[in-house]
Amino acid sequence: MKVANPIYDSVFKYLLADNHVAKVLISNILDIQINTLHLEPTEINYKDEERNFTIFRIDFKATITLENNEKQVVLIEIQKAKLNTDIVRFRKYLGTQYADPNNSYPNQPEKAIPIYTIYFLGHNLDHSTQSPIINVNREYIDNYSKEKLTEKEEFIECLTHNSVVVQIPLFKIYRRNKLEKLLSIFEASTNHEVEIEELEDEDYQLVSRRLLKANADNAIRKQMDVEDEIISELTNKDRKIATLESRNEEITKEKEEERKQKEVEKIQKEEAIKMMIKFGIPLETIANNLKISVEEINKII
Repeated sequence: MKVANPIYDSVFKYLLADNHVAKVLISNILDIQINTLHLEPTEINYKDEERNFTIFRIDFKATITLENNEKQVVLIEIQKAKLNTDIVRFRKYLGTQYADPNNSYPNQPEKAIPIYTIYFLGHNLDHSTQSPIINVNREYIDNYSKEKLTEKEEFIECLTHNSVVVQIPLFKIYRRNKLEKLLSIFEASTNHEVEIEELEDEDYQLVSRRLLKANADNAIRKQMDVEDEIISELTNKDRKIATLESRNEEITKEKEEERKQKEVEKIQKEEAIKMMIKFGIPLETIANNLKISVEEINKII
């Protein structure tokens, strides 16, 4: 079955626009039961005048209520291409969310809502190449006894956060459990549509049917085209910056080598002058041989 590739922002937005699908996807990733979910995509508009439509760079934020009525803010980032600016951009966005007064309980602005992050990466990390889904979970540990503490603290929950990192390319190898099979719908490629398996799992079918509808939407297809262009431009820009930085390093290295060489030549010249003076050679003769002035020789000696 061919469906739209959800690694594209426009497709992922369409996928999560169905509240039931969003709850199923996020609850599976975080392994929690969600009572309510409110999605707030943050959109940066990119107007394409030629095609007469707008494409968005989207940061996804969901505010969820758990079974015990506690709330969580879930930030979801999708990164198709590996860019040098990724980590800085993620940190800036994370910082704005920690500072956002809207991420507090209604009518209790002093009571912050804990934050959870989910990162979908279209590339692999450097070392964790056997772990398509990495859960980064905090632990409370007593420093003296090294025992784990079981009771959560609001202070800690609201100033630190758990995270899930999803390495999409690894789903070509690993599909060992329900979650890995569910997320294998994502493909780290520029293919607008992807061929997926047809599985009996109810959650998998719910997500795949939604992506099947997205694949038939011409507006989404056009948005995917522009996303490809934007990614291509960003990648080229990133490559040019890397080339310039490399060249600047070479120039700096060349200048340093030149400085060192001049320093060596200066020392050698000074030693030669001192040696010739020691043997009684007149200063005028030394000056003529080395093509420098007598005044310069006097400064050296």
